[in-house]
Amino acid sequence: FRFEGDELRLFPGLVAVVLAMLALAGRRHRRTVLIYLALMLVAAAMSLGFNNPVYRLLYSHVWPMQGFRAPARFAVLAGCALAVLAGFGFIYLQERFRTTRLGRGLLVGVLVAIGLECGSAPMRLEELPRQVPDVYRFLRMLDRAVIIELPCVDWDLAPVYMYWSTQHWHHLVNGYSGFSPPDYAETLMRMQHFPDERSIQRLRSLNVRYIVVHETFYRPRDHAALLVRLGQRQDISSVGKFRDWTGVAQVFELR
Repeated sequence: FRFEGDELRLFPGLVAVVLAMLALAGRRHRRTVLIYLALMLVAAAMSLGFNNPVYRLLYSHVWPMQGFRAPARFAVLAGCALAVLAGFGFIYLQERFRTTRLGRGLLVGVLVAIGLECGSAPMRLEELPRQVPDVYRFLRMLDRAVIIELPCVDWDLAPVYMYWSTQHWHHLVNGYSGFSPPDYAETLMRMQHFPDERSIQRLRSLNVRYIVVHETFYRPRDHAALLVRLGQRQDISSVGKFRDWTGVAQVFELR
């Protein structure tokens, strides 16, 4: 639990590890088990990325290795190999206890153990209204353009902006993914002082025409100051004020 993010966790669960260890105790499938064990160990080592000297060496001399964006996802291969090993471990248990009363409930017991250990409830979900907010209904009526929604430095809001973009399908500056290109990071940096000249130049270089400001996510004092600065610019005009999914949003046009 010290590590945040799914890609920083390597422990696959106690049940899977125990079953995989039991696979080594069997003799019928020893060769296949050793192959999957080797695959699991190699994949787990590769998932460490640059923390693994072998990975650094391969990265420097084998050019396809430079194409992997997230080395941690080699852990997926390790998990798949471990799943196969766990299956062989279960086969070993079946053969060992086939004629006993324990063997009859073995499958149910293992499935229950896996379910209890790997349960992921409750899931963290973002509740959004089913009805499309007025601001996005308005944007839907406009000609195709590039828009940006403010505030844009909050990563929790970016997925919501992208979700609502499916209601108007304009080009959206705000993005959310596992990878942020350098130019997007520069955009976020410049927008911290919006609407100064550097941020406006950045928006012009991106062909932004409409700016949506969501009042709810600003402190009242900061929001009022932002509206004052926007009102002082000759190249930005207010298009209208509409309801968004939490409160009020104001749309501006950059001429």
